[in-house]
Amino acid sequence: MTDRSSTIVVVISAILMASMVALADMSDDLQAANMLVGKGCSGTLISLEHRLILTAYHCIDDAIKIEEREERLPDGTYRKFRREKKEDISVAQVHYQDWRIVGRVNFDTEIVSWDKERDLALLQFRSTTLPFTKAARLPPPGFTERPLMPIIVMGNPLGQENTITRGIIANVNRIMEIGTQKYRYVQLDAVIAPGSSGGAVYHATDHFYFAMTAAGFRGVPINFAVPWRVIKEFLEDQCWHELWGPTEKTREECLMAKASIYKSPLAMDRQQENPKGDR
Repeated sequence: MTDRSSTIVVVISAILMASMVALADMSDDLQAANMLVGKGCSGTLISLEHRLILTAYHCIDDAIKIEEREERLPDGTYRKFRREKKEDISVAQVHYQDWRIVGRVNFDTEIVSWDKERDLALLQFRSTTLPFTKAARLPPPGFTERPLMPIIVMGNPLGQENTITRGIIANVNRIMEIGTQKYRYVQLDAVIAPGSSGGAVYHATDHFYFAMTAAGFRGVPINFAVPWRVIKEFLEDQCWHELWGPTEKTREECLMAKASIYKSPLAMDRQQENPKGDR
């Protein structure tokens, strides 16, 4: 073998080794942000600082119950009020070393907000100590999904935790009518299955989170995800602007500006009629 050939082999070997290390690091990062949600769904840690997990509403809707009861008012009359009762959601992480499971950590989370029609829900860890976790990186300003964009999907289909599949965005303008509203979804060709709901869609090369898996058909590469624009609107509704950059107002100031919506019993009553659980 000539010196030139030897040099080429060394360079190729170094490139392959660097690629393998990069893939291993990427896999570790995706696993660190992936959560098993409830009895069979997926979710993604989007903020380690605020301990927030994004998942699908239909994965946690059984834990939200509306109770109606009659209460006596100061003037002696009675009125029926609808109050929400939320149960904690159990989430878990499984960690591997090679092919062996080396750890499983279970957490309790609180449902902090939801949007039934957009099929989004936000959970918050009750614990402030979160081992093994790393939040997903959110999209850069101005990001827009494009057809043929390569993607990586992370989730727990059929209970098979930390499953990674690849594909492309097949279409960015799938309109679905839910209730009285129409919403835009992105269509994927990456394989997902029951249990993938609430999982993450990442940009395949830059590795940032930009969509949440929502629905699919087993055995058919026609699947859908909630796009970043819709997720961002949902988070902005909850005053979480700081998750993707500096803001003029603090979250507390933003919440105070919205506080008047919840001041009166009538407003609280009306809120329960609304599919959005804003907190």
